[in-house]
Amino acid sequence: MQSIAALVEFAEWDPDDFFTQEKERVFIELRDGANYFGRDPWNHIVLKGDGIGQYAGIFFLKEGKVFLRPAVGQKIMNDNKLVEGLFIYSGESGILLECGLHKFRVATDRGRIGIEFT
Repeated sequence: MQSIAALVEFAEWDPDDFFTQEKERVFIELRDGANYFGRDPWNHIVLKGDGIGQYAGIFFLKEGKVFLRPAVGQKIMNDNKLVEGLFIYSGESGILLECGLHKFRVATDRGRIGIEFT
């Protein structure tokens, strides 16, 4: 199995500012506004592996809240239920989402709101 870091990349962001990698955890800080994710390299967060569309969805950050909107046809699951749209407050890191091989949640790290891949 590949490491988490090998399956997740970020585009246009300085890794020192927005990327934290530990042994079994990758944290990518979200910017205010739209944060696109998917397999295509033009996305803000590039996910590798099976089950990921070219454009898989969007995380929209505003006033400490994150709205997740999957792309049409993209399966993102929470507790074996398909997610169509979901508001997540930054402190609510208990909601584990799955997309392809990836498991992730909205989390805070040193006051920054982002996506934690585990």
